[in-house]
Amino acid sequence: MPTLYASLGGLVIQYMPAAVRVAAMVSVAPVFASAFLPPTARVALVVGLSIIVCALVPPLQAVGRMSTAAYIELVVSEALLGMAIGLGARLLLSALDFAGQVLDLQMGLRASAFFDPAFGHQSGQLGQLYGLVGLLLFLELGGHHWLLRGLAASLQYLPPGEVACSGNLGAIIAGLGASIFSFAVRVAAPVMLAMFLVDLVFGVMARAVPQMNVFIVEIPAKILGGLVAMLLCAPLLLEVASGLIQEMNRLVAALVRVAGG
Repeated sequence: MPTLYASLGGLVIQYMPAAVRVAAMVSVAPVFASAFLPPTARVALVVGLSIIVCALVPPLQAVGRMSTAAYIELVVSEALLGMAIGLGARLLLSALDFAGQVLDLQMGLRASAFFDPAFGHQSGQLGQLYGLVGLLLFLELGGHHWLLRGLAASLQYLPPGEVACSGNLGAIIAGLGASIFSFAVRVAAPVMLAMFLVDLVFGVMARAVPQMNVFIVEIPAKILGGLVAMLLCAPLLLEVASGLIQEMNRLVAALVRVAGG
């Protein structure tokens, strides 16, 4: 019995880095880390994926020659790589959430913001709407499959114990932020243009008819114009979302390459 216990303990230590990479990815990845998913389901998902991963990757034999500090550093590096993969996969949802928040501000709906459980922060109606649309598009376009394939590819290209992040990781993360801003502007730009035209029209009316209370009339007009522009531009979301999924796949691949040194 002690021999069996010792052997099982050794296997757990050898496979722990791979399991930590999976757990870190699931903790921040879209859909998997959503507050709508019960904690027990997330734990079951982590355990199931870890068992599959441990069946695919060889045990880390070098653990027996490592010091405690080196092993902790190894586990931390695996956790950072898993979180980087999960954050790279959040590109679609983050861009749409940012676009929704910008439109909430432009249309005057930001004052009615409330807590969004999907993202864990205060968000307006359009921010929540775009966030839910992003979740649906992520699932419809197979983003969760891309994410799992990216995790499997990272384990094949960069097995546990070979993570060595270089200075290019900061550039990749900066590129992630730039991509979020770029795609968010592409989503929100048509509606923002409609808001600008409404402001321009009411600005002219304020000069032509000074007696009219422009602000009282403009607020519902901006909301109506924004909603109409959103409906007209809705087909563009699918095209933008497809580009976001491809960008997500490119970023995850770049993160794995950088982590490999």
